[in-house]
Amino acid sequence: MKEVFPLEKAIGMELYSTTTDGIGGSIKSRFEDFIVEEIFPDMSLLEVDRTLLDTISPIDQTVDGDPTRARFIHLAVQKMGFNTMDVASLLGSLLRLPRHLVSYAGLKDKRAVTIQRMSIPKNALAELRELELSRI
Repeated sequence: MKEVFPLEKAIGMELYSTTTDGIGGSIKSRFEDFIVEEIFPDMSLLEVDRTLLDTISPIDQTVDGDPTRARFIHLAVQKMGFNTMDVASLLGSLLRLPRHLVSYAGLKDKRAVTIQRMSIPKNALAELRELELSRI
């Protein structure tokens, strides 16, 4: 058996099950090291816009679809350093909506760059367009 590294020994690893050398790698140290995207039931993918990863200033919010025909607006929300519930609470507060009217399916990581679909009532669309959000 091969001797373990000091860090691994400190967390309780005492032996490797093989004598083969590892392949290298690193533990994520920045949010951008971990990307979480969403796959819809039809297998389409909601992808993180990697061009925004270095953006510090707020970005333009865009909304797909025809807001005049829907009761709710579906948003693609890309975030970094926030968990899903934090974003839902923040949007609810900023848009003066009850928290239960900001909906989503599933939770995404906080320590990552993630994208997911969320929805809000269509009557909050005008206020949404006025928001200047950083890291969301």
